[in-house]
Amino acid sequence: MADKDAPIYKQAGQDGRFRRQVASFRSTISRSPGADFPPAKDRYVLYVTYGCHGPIAPTLYAPSKA
Repeated sequence: MADKDAPIYKQAGQDGRFRRQVASFRSTISRSPGADFPPAKDRYVLYVTYGCHGPIAPTLYAPSKA
């Protein structure tokens, strides 16, 4: 039987539906005034692991190889 005190159950409402927590990494790099993350040379680093075979990692890695 599942432990009803497990952290996953704390994310469910009274009706049992999953309630996603607010993510802390939703902001994007933007030139907009007041942006949380303005573009700046050498400010950001992109780490891509070769072990990630999903559709995102190769897409991000390909343009940065130049």
